[in-house]
Amino acid sequence: MLLQNNDFKDGRDILVTGASGRLGRELISELLRKGYVVRALVRNKESCIHLPSGVIPYVGNITDQELIKRACHNTKAIFHLAAIVSEYRSNAKDIISTNYDSAIRIAKECAANKSKLIFASTLDVYGKKRKGRLTEESMTRPTDIYGHSKMLAERAIAASGSEFTILRIATMYGKSYDNAFFKVLRAISLGKAYIIGKGDNKLSMVSSSDVVRAMISAIEKGKNSIYNISDGTSFSQRDLFNIAADLLKVRRPSKRISEIIVRIVAKKYGIDSDELRFITSDRDVSIEKAKSELGFSPSTDINGEGPRIVERFLAKHGSSISYG
Repeated sequence: MLLQNNDFKDGRDILVTGASGRLGRELISELLRKGYVVRALVRNKESCIHLPSGVIPYVGNITDQELIKRACHNTKAIFHLAAIVSEYRSNAKDIISTNYDSAIRIAKECAANKSKLIFASTLDVYGKKRKGRLTEESMTRPTDIYGHSKMLAERAIAASGSEFTILRIATMYGKSYDNAFFKVLRAISLGKAYIIGKGDNKLSMVSSSDVVRAMISAIEKGKNSIYNISDGTSFSQRDLFNIAADLLKVRRPSKRISEIIVRIVAKKYGIDSDELRFITSDRDVSIEKAKSELGFSPSTDINGEGPRIVERFLAKHGSSISYG
């Protein structure tokens, strides 16, 4: 039975693209908890099995304009999360097609239906390494295909005539995002972690649950605006490694490796492109605009979430690690 949404006077539904992804699943759960009627765009019928009860599925490819038209019809708001993140598992053509072209299709239907478009973008639109504190007014200078595709999508959305909110989201942590952090924790546990470069690069992160809260706030706030979304802190790479080592009660990493070497061997050693983008990035972003206009208030940072990540890591992998 579908939940009735008392917040919408017109009773129109909310659509989530990328519904079977990590952020999509978390967002849908919270939308349902708040009583919204939710539609989900998923790639295949198998993905429908994992949707919560009451979600209305639309099955097919994000490149299918007719499917997009049906899914968007008579919606109040559309969360566009579907994207290709990994440059190792996809080519440039597919990344642009999914991340840029699909945003144009979604924005077109939002304009036609007078639906609000809430777009999940990325801090990667600023480029990998930037000096100074970045605000939403800072110039976008992406340095990789993924960031470039998101920048193009942002521009297309802003020019589409639809009402929108764009969220430039930092690298997320939370239970659904543990695997990437577990790779680092395992290397630190075994004394095999290397600091990349000097290790003083600033890394921006945010809890996935805080991202979900920012997204839901954007349903009614932040008209035609862009917001940086992070936990408001910027730890250096070295600081994060030291925090992890202290929580694991092992020696802090001290060995260094060139970023150039890491880029050459990353894929071989199971480091995906998005993980490499994060650990070698150097950005400090302001979230004052999101605080002021969206009412965004991060509930935690890595100091708060770090012990829980380590606890989950040890529960899953602790017995399999030999410390020699």
